[in-house]
Amino acid sequence: MTRSNPRKPSKNPLAVEQAMRQFRSQNDCALLARKMGKSQNVLIDKLNPDRETHKLCLLEAASLTELSGDLSLLEGFADFCGMKLYEPLEGEANSENVVSLIMRKQGLSGHFCDLYERAMSDGKLDSNERTDLVGAVDDVIGVLVKLKANLSESVA
Repeated sequence: MTRSNPRKPSKNPLAVEQAMRQFRSQNDCALLARKMGKSQNVLIDKLNPDRETHKLCLLEAASLTELSGDLSLLEGFADFCGMKLYEPLEGEANSENVVSLIMRKQGLSGHFCDLYERAMSDGKLDSNERTDLVGAVDDVIGVLVKLKANLSESVA
């Protein structure tokens, strides 16, 4: 049997492990464990990528995300796959929102262009400049996702 979608290597192989550690340090594992009907030790073990005795499953990660409101596990998995998450617009769609989002996108695009021009003034891109540019692109994409959601909701 052949796969229709070839396996792609992870973009950040440590992202899930980092997300598990971050989630564990930022949340009350004792409270979450009680809500899930698990012992605190088992949950902490499941959130410890260095432990072999227990492993966090997808349904448990979804439950932890829902109970805590902390998206770090989901963001870690997305980062592992080389993807980013953007929250869609919440609220009523109207022409004021669309205009505001278009103006914000234009401002962010200008900010990106300014960053790029400064970064390339010496003819090379260093890691700090790259990080700033990627962050600026993520900001533009986030606004575009909200704009798309707003336009989709605007259809009568």
